[in-house]
Amino acid sequence: MTQYATPDLIDPRDDPAWRSTGAATRAVYSRWSPHLSGIASLRMALLHRDRACPSLFALLAGARRHQAYAEHPDGHITGLNYAPFAHYIRVSHALPADVHLNLTMTDVVDLLDGGHMVMASVSEELAPRPAGVPESPGGHVVLAIGHRAGRIHFRNPAGHTDHAREAVLPLDRFAAYFSGEGLSLDFPSSPRPYPYPLPAGHWSRETGSPQELVAKMRAHLADGRWDRDQVYTRSQLCDVFDVAADHVAPALAILREEGLVETRANTGTRPKIPGRSWAAPNGVPNYEHIERTVRSRIAAGVYPVGESLPFLDALALEFGVSRSVVGTGLRPLKTEGLLVRNPLKQLVVSALQPQHPPAADPKNSGTTSFTNSVPVVDIPGSQITTIPAESAILAREQQRVAAELINGMPIEWIAERLHISVSAVTAHLRAVRRKMDLSNSSSAVLVHALLTAREFARPAITQEVPNFDAFECKVIRAIAEHTLTKDIGNAIGVRARDVRAKKDAVITKADARNAHHLVGLAWAWKVLGDTAVDGPGTASTSSAAGPL
Repeated sequence: MTQYATPDLIDPRDDPAWRSTGAATRAVYSRWSPHLSGIASLRMALLHRDRACPSLFALLAGARRHQAYAEHPDGHITGLNYAPFAHYIRVSHALPADVHLNLTMTDVVDLLDGGHMVMASVSEELAPRPAGVPESPGGHVVLAIGHRAGRIHFRNPAGHTDHAREAVLPLDRFAAYFSGEGLSLDFPSSPRPYPYPLPAGHWSRETGSPQELVAKMRAHLADGRWDRDQVYTRSQLCDVFDVAADHVAPALAILREEGLVETRANTGTRPKIPGRSWAAPNGVPNYEHIERTVRSRIAAGVYPVGESLPFLDALALEFGVSRSVVGTGLRPLKTEGLLVRNPLKQLVVSALQPQHPPAADPKNSGTTSFTNSVPVVDIPGSQITTIPAESAILAREQQRVAAELINGMPIEWIAERLHISVSAVTAHLRAVRRKMDLSNSSSAVLVHALLTAREFARPAITQEVPNFDAFECKVIRAIAEHTLTKDIGNAIGVRARDVRAKKDAVITKADARNAHHLVGLAWAWKVLGDTAVDGPGTASTSSAAGPL
């Protein structure tokens, strides 16, 4: 695995497999690929831990959001910037990462002996060939993975031969290239595979033929990695399966002939499910098909009384039509009074409809159950269970989104898990903020407000409580109560520019995904809330939801 789609090509402009990296265009790939040694090193580390990893340019997008690279007006690119890159690795991939600015080879060996991998900054002379004495260290990143008999073993993302990619050098020879700077990745503290926004296994090694791609697609369809409601465009399939576009079309043709997938022009491809099709039954217009289907779902309780329907975009995607066709199909139901609009302009099932026992949405089976009509959101693999209060002011969809937020999920993950669009998640959270009178708050402050207002019961958790000292408890409370960095700094008595480091340290210690996940965990641990404790190591582990 290297920073290039085709490792043995020196010039990325000539690379025919550029699409497999996730780049939007050949020009983007050519411009960025020489700068991706650090990204490729992270990708190798994630593949080692999770047996799966995002594409190069998916990782690059995350790193750029965290300011790990800088683009200048003249088009010049600088980076990798280690501090924000380490923050990105910790927060987005749950892999503890530490920045080192003055490592010796003895330090590197000690880290390797401790089970770490080291992303080492070395001379660019090491990029094309591991030979020659470098004139100046730094500029390229390699992944050191071990040592034996006075020799260091490392992976070189810019290696153009097998020997160069899986390289071995004497420690003193490697030291001549090594700048002393880099990142250490703490694998002993991160033993479990990490839940990416798409299911693990979506990314794999390059497929050599359309037949091999068909086999992979069949496997993803069989074990649920290609979700029944997931629609992929052709370019997305290239990213997901790490293949060139010329392999996708013949593979889809085979799967369509086998009845495993269905494709709609200008929409994409999704798994084919008996009894469901983008096409309406013969002789029935699409709008009438939509009306009959929604009416039957209301009667069956799939759309319970008082709850909102999925957004028009979601229904349009499900039925493979435009929003206007969906609107036409729903118009008779609105005329009959079965559907009404609430103050948020959402379509809600009217109370005129006879009430039915709530039924779990088949799209979300396994993630939402119902107890006394109150949804209990228990996300597989998460650390918190959140239960909305019976007197909650939030609509059902808002409760589901807010529960995911308390569990520390980023917006993209919430959309993936609830089978709604990112814009729909954003709209729900915006509505929740308005109801809580927190229009411009951070997600951490919103989570704290929801739990303080008892919109959710105190989260339940069985994970052991970290031994927070008094200052760390103070940092957690400041994150929960203040949105602006300067206000957090004032609350904990540090300069604004030092706040990020303090926040990152507590987030890492709590093994949290992000700041709002930290707040949810803090409530579960009783570091926050009515029975919160302020002293070090005095919080007790909660095994059940606390009193409302």
